Parts: sequence; C-alpha cells; structure tokens
Amino acid sequence: RNNGDSVKMFGLSFLFVLACSSCLVCSQSADSEAGGVGRREDNLENKEENATVDNDLVLYQRLYRTKRKEQQEMANSLMAVEDFAKQYTVVSRLTVRMIEVLTASNATINSSNFIPGLSKFPNASDEQLREAVANVVENIVLFGDMAIRCPDAMDEVFRVHKAKAWRPIIAWAHGFANQSGVVTGSDTKLLHLMAQELKLEAPDSSYRNPYRKPKMSTAEWEKLRKEKAQKEKEAKRTKRKKERKGPRLSGEL
Repeated sequence: RNNGDSVKMFGLSFLFVLACSSCLVCSQSADSEAGGVGRREDNLENKEENATVDNDLVLYQRLYRTKRKEQQEMANSLMAVEDFAKQYTVVSRLTVRMIEVLTASNATINSSNFIPGLSKFPNASDEQLREAVANVVENIVLFGDMAIRCPDAMDEVFRVHKAKAWRPIIAWAHGFANQSGVVTGSDTKLLHLMAQELKLEAPDSSYRNPYRKPKMSTAEWEKLRKEKAQKEKEAKRTKRKKERKGPRLSGEL
C-alpha cells in the first residue's frame, strides 16, 4: 500500500502598523510579547493536534479513495449489463467471494485488540491486521454498490444460495465500516441505503431504489418464458437449415 504526505492548510495573520511613531513603538513591543505567547500557544496546539492525528488512517484514506473510483466504474459497468443471466453470474461469484473475505477478516480482527473508532489504524508493522481492516471496508462498500445498483440480481443470489446465514457477517461489516473512520460522505450514505435495501435496518418511509425493476406478474413471466423458448426454437431451426445447406461429397448426386 502506497504512503503519501498529509496535507494541511495554514492561515496567515497580518500585522497592521499605525502611522504615529509613538504608537508604532508601543504596538511593536506589545505585538512582540503577544506574538511570542501566540506562537508558543500555536506550537502547543499543533503538537496536540499532531498527537491525535492518525497518520496511518490518513494515508490509507488516500488509497481508499483511489480504489473507490475503480469500484464505482466496475459497478456502473455491471449495472449496464442487459443480459440478466450474465449480470447474475458476476454478482453471484463476487458476492460469494466477498463473504469468504469478510468472514476471514472478521476472524483476524476478533483475534486482535482492534476496536473500530477507538483503535488507531493498523500500521505496516501489523500487515495482517491492516489487510483485514482494509478488506472489510473495501468489500462491504463494493457489496453496497451491487446491492443498490443490481438489486434484482442480488435478490436472486440470496434466493439461490439460501443466504440467510450471510446476514450477520454483512451486518457486522456494515457497522465496522461506519465506525472505522475511513468511510465518509457519499459512501456513508451508500451504506445507509444498503442497510435499508437488505432490511438490515428499518427503511425510511421515503426509501425507494430507482434501480429496481418493477415486479412482473405470473402472466408476464409466462409470456416472457414463451417468447424466450420461441426464440431458442427458431435459432435451432435456422442452425439446422444452415447445416443442410453445407458442402456435400463430390460423389453424391
């Protein structure tokens, strides 16, 4: 994981000098004393601030933001897949793998003394714990992307895999990420929407997922099934015709 220097913004203070020479001497003398005290207080405040800043967390947040851009691009590409079967296959494989990673990371974190929101972000000296924490945050946020953007495929994944047993680890990862200090802004909102989508928490009265397709009635599903069967039958018929029109042996009449 790449490290970078933290960026801080410093304000500038301006000293206004009076035109009167007698006042100039007094103001300079007073400012000299006040400035010395002010600088000492500023230095003490900066030291206290630096002591509370979690530099390892700051460095990881930079890497996380870069990864999030890649994740969002992937989620958008996945959402754009019109073939439901293909979309389901990708969502299913990713989800199963994410649950495996979250479960393993949960075991690593629980065997340590790390408490999200209270403990400092793990540094390079504890690479295993650092990876586990990062894996939880990155995977649950990507999982949230898929749950919101591909809700129908995710519903099918939960149905096919009979995945009620997944819910505790998803709920744990959701809470962990929220308390980690890594997730902020739009990603915090995403996790809130994911929790409502998956019924991890009671949905807001106004909650509605715009990516979810309207439920089809039994008659509509049957019509769709017949249309698909008819297309497959026509495709087979066309293939047989092409095979009959293929090259023949030169000796055949």
